[in-house]
Amino acid sequence: MKSIWIYSTADGAHSASRPLPLPFRRMERPIDPEIFRRQARGEDVGRPRLTPSSGLGAQHLAAGHDTGWQPASARNLCMVVSGRVEIETGDGVHHVLQRGDAFLEDDPSGRGHRLRCPSDCRLLRLGVGADWNPSGAPLPAQDNPQDGMPRPTRLRRMYKAADGKAYFREFDTLFPAVGAAATAARPVRGFHFVIFPDGYFIDWHPEGCNNFVWITAGELALEVSGDRTVERFGVGDVCLAEDRTGEGHIDRAHGLVRMVLVELEDEQLWPVAGAKSAGTSA
Repeated sequence: MKSIWIYSTADGAHSASRPLPLPFRRMERPIDPEIFRRQARGEDVGRPRLTPSSGLGAQHLAAGHDTGWQPASARNLCMVVSGRVEIETGDGVHHVLQRGDAFLEDDPSGRGHRLRCPSDCRLLRLGVGADWNPSGAPLPAQDNPQDGMPRPTRLRRMYKAADGKAYFREFDTLFPAVGAAATAARPVRGFHFVIFPDGYFIDWHPEGCNNFVWITAGELALEVSGDRTVERFGVGDVCLAEDRTGEGHIDRAHGLVRMVLVELEDEQLWPVAGAKSAGTSA
């Protein structure tokens, strides 16, 4: 994973960049699935500390898109879901980002930076406050053999149907049509960063809260209780886990798995498009 911080220089004349550290929390101890079931019953089981966010938006850019030189209109953590992004900062440095990479837009003064998309590209933008100042060692720029591999991007929702079991369906409503305006920022509770080590396993459990999951490294295999389908989510893929009650699903980590998790309230979930399963409850 590559992550960069684009910022305005002290004199405000132009933008520059540096590596962006992301505060991933490594899960070492196995999680007792009963915790999720207790949470589903309304018990206070404790929650991870979330970074506040002004909302989550999405954009689908056409090949050849070029913003020209623009300062950041807001402080956003931008996540590349698919395609390739080329960024030029005011100090003449060029960056090439691919799916699973991220950049922080934090250059509100001066001429800003320039963003180009040589191919069709999908981006997520997570608004962060002025006081978010992540620290620590930046991640290795190239540490995942799946980066850049040609494969379709997986966008799924994992939901509870009327039979109390979990199923997958397409996440058709996340991105706007290619070339359309970016979606409005959807309110969220906040976000955090998690690492599952290779072989990490969580037995049958509901999700407990609505988690929007973006994968930045490794492969997370999720098996649903309804039809026992297993979906494998790799670099850049997204799963909206909204099976908050019922039998739920199983998690299995293949390789070191890094994830950005964004929590949402029920009323802020995306609308459902094209639900076809006989057991589906919209």
